[in-house]
Amino acid sequence: MSSLLPLLASWLHKYDYLGEGERTLDCPALEKKIEEHKAFLRDFQRLMGPEWFAQIGGLATIDRQLLMIDALVTTAQAKLQQYYNATTLAHYLSMVFITVRDNRLTTDPKVLAVEVEYQRRGGTGLNRKHNVVLFTTGNLYEHISGKELSSASE
Repeated sequence: MSSLLPLLASWLHKYDYLGEGERTLDCPALEKKIEEHKAFLRDFQRLMGPEWFAQIGGLATIDRQLLMIDALVTTAQAKLQQYYNATTLAHYLSMVFITVRDNRLTTDPKVLAVEVEYQRRGGTGLNRKHNVVLFTTGNLYEHISGKELSSASE
């Protein structure tokens, strides 16, 4: 297994999953970016008020999104291990997002692992169409990657 790690690292650099000189284990800039997104959500919640979220159905409330972000990050860190960084996290998020977008009734292990972690953290409001995962993953992907990700099914 240890002989595969240098090969995997070179592959990650070759296909631009890692920038030149980018380390995979230590990501303070990524953690800062995640915390900025969570702070934005909290500010948005204060600005709009709880009544607004109740009016739109409350499924992807800010509290649920914050828990889901933690679940997504924790699950990605466990999956990516020492190769966890902004680029690999964005790629992981896009895989989860596309899986749910393309099959809203999915039983894909990536999606289920995120939801198990979300529930372990006290999250509620999950349904068989994975709305909380879809909404939160798309928003977090756009924030981490700086790229737009459409949720419209083709």
